[in-house]
Order: sequence, then C-alpha cells, then structure tokens
Amino acid sequence: MIKIPTERDENNSQIIQPVYQYIIKPGDTLFYISQRNNIPLGTLIAANPQIKNPDLIYPGEKIYIPKPKEIHKGKTTHYKHEEWHCYEVPPQGYYIAAVNISDYNKGLMCGAYLEVTNWLNTIKVLVVDSMGKDKDYIDLEEKAFQKITRLSRGIIGTTWRIIPLEFTDPNDNKIKYHFGSDSTEYYISLQLRNHLYPVKKLEYFDKKTEKYIELKRRTDGIFTKVNPRQKSFNFRITSIYNQVIIDKDIKLTPGKTVVGNTQFKNLHYPESLNQTLQSD
Repeated sequence: MIKIPTERDENNSQIIQPVYQYIIKPGDTLFYISQRNNIPLGTLIAANPQIKNPDLIYPGEKIYIPKPKEIHKGKTTHYKHEEWHCYEVPPQGYYIAAVNISDYNKGLMCGAYLEVTNWLNTIKVLVVDSMGKDKDYIDLEEKAFQKITRLSRGIIGTTWRIIPLEFTDPNDNKIKYHFGSDSTEYYISLQLRNHLYPVKKLEYFDKKTEKYIELKRRTDGIFTKVNPRQKSFNFRITSIYNQVIIDKDIKLTPGKTVVGNTQFKNLHYPESLNQTLQSD
C-alpha cells in the first residue's frame, strides 16, 4: 500500500489525508482489497467512481482506499423530515440526514456531506440536524432510507463517511457566505455554504489589532461575532482535515449570500482523478 505523501497548508499545519492510494496487483479484486483493509465493499466501490465495472480491474490501476478511522459503523433509521435546523435545501442528488449528538459536535457537522452505505446500496446526504445519542447513529429522511432498503425494516446497520461536495456546475464551486439580516458592523451572523468539507474553525482578520480572531459557532451552524467594526472581511477557514484557506475582501451584505474566491482542495480525489471524472 502506498500512503499519500503528507501535505502541509499555507500555515505549515499537517493536513490529514482521508484516503490511501493503492496500485492494483495481479490477482487483486475489489472484494479482497476491501477484506484486507477491513472496509465495506460498497464503500470501496463508491470511493472509486472512475472504475466503471467493479468486477473488472487491471494491474497497475490506481485506486483510493478510505482510511478505516474515516468509516463510521452504526445503526440507521428514518424520520419524517419537516424542517432544516441548520442548513439550506440540499444540492441535487443529495438527501437529508441527522447525525447523533456526539458526531454532530455542537454544530461542527452542520452542512457536512456524507456517503451512507448499506451493503452495496449507497446514497449521499447533507447533515442538517442532530438526533439520538448513540455514537455513529444516523437518521435519514424517509425517501433516503427507501433508496437503500424498505421502510418496514425500521432500523438497519450502515456505514458512513464524510465525502467532499460534488459540484455539478464548475462555475459554482466557491465557498459562499450567507450574512444574517441582523448583521451590521457591530454584530455579524453568517453561515458558510458550499464548502467542500466540514469547517473546524472560522476566523477574520481584525484590521485594528492585525490579528485573526475566531468567530463563535452556534449549534445551528451559524457563526457570530460581536462588535467586529468592519464592513469587509478577510476570512481564514480551517477544515476538519486541517486545511487552511484565506478568502479576502468579503463584503458585509445583510440578508444576502456573497460568493467567495476560494475552496478547500479535494483530498478524496486528486487532481488527475478529478480531471478524468469531469471529462467522462
């Protein structure tokens, strides 16, 4: 197995890699590879969409294996989804989900995109709420649950992992900032949207002290700051994988969504794979 080289962000923080790179050897099958690495076959297949036929792989091919610690194994049920607690309507192709309180982590997982697998059936969901106390527990809206099994089963075992948001429009792939209608230069509330990965920390550059100051996150995923006394911001955003990006000159626009200038790097699919997927 080849471990993807350690990367560092612009602040020299070590980036956490969620996958391994592996070169197919003679005699390999995806089933045997999944068994050797103790991960579900369905998860391995979903992690490699460049493979058109999972039963047909060739020596020398490159695949990506999710690290076991990235894969959560627990119980899944369904609920009648009536409102979004912490996020906007999901993108096309994604369903709604609520994760347990522990994994929700006081709003850290608000807006996270997950891949949920039941054997070989896989769906993509957007986390909009927390529900239940058991670690690794996840609730799906009914139509999502029906995509992987029948409703009458009630509770099933699944695995799930964080995945990057898949952009359908290459011109709409930047982080967005939705300012609350109550935002002023004396108080701001904002929600990050369209981010590839969950956000661990959001800071702004204070022009008076010339230092970055962290915004407080509420459980509904909204970031707030009292008395910033600025009408434009340079934001520093840290992902759960320790990626750090800086987005400059974001104008304070109450009640509006401002499109940023940057995005996290896709750690699950290197650039060569991204290009292959886009050309297919």
